[in-house]
Amino acid sequence: MGNALVGRRSKQEQGVESIWFTIYTLLACLSYAKIFLSTMRNFIIVFLLLFAIACSNKKTESTTEEVVVNEMPALRLERMTGEKIRVDSLSGKTILVFFSPDCDHCQREADDIYQHLSAFREYSIYFIAARDNKEITDFASTYHLNDQPNVIFARADLPEVLNVMGSMGTPTLFIYSKEKRLVKKFENETPVEEIIKFL
Repeated sequence: MGNALVGRRSKQEQGVESIWFTIYTLLACLSYAKIFLSTMRNFIIVFLLLFAIACSNKKTESTTEEVVVNEMPALRLERMTGEKIRVDSLSGKTILVFFSPDCDHCQREADDIYQHLSAFREYSIYFIAARDNKEITDFASTYHLNDQPNVIFARADLPEVLNVMGSMGTPTLFIYSKEKRLVKKFENETPVEEIIKFL
């Protein structure tokens, strides 16, 4: 009978068969891996395309919506009548003039505004000081602005002004559009002709 085995194979034949089985398994795995990677690549491409389409749709939707921007400060004021208001709730074209009653630059600015008041007729002008009411009303009366329909005098607390507006000299003037956007800021005394250019 020699090397022949009945019903069984030799170890050599089993080893060769085992190698072929391993090679076949590796090739099958590589084939499945290639299919898997190809499928994943296609899935990623489809996902990225859908994501890009979704983003572009959102972008066009957001550009068609009107965005309301309020650039007016959230500063609390008290009018000379005692009425409490917030600057960011004011409506219409608005000018804020931060002043100090004893500041000579502020006095000249107020006088210039009074002399050219007709140029400001479309604006509500808020003169704001961190002083007591008597000083503010005396200033308004001295510069003939106390009885003007579009001129309002108000006081604000200095710590809040510093917190909301930051440190600034006087006079400082802010022009806001009716859409509550800042048009122009003037620091220190400014010729009224320069201010009128931005109205």
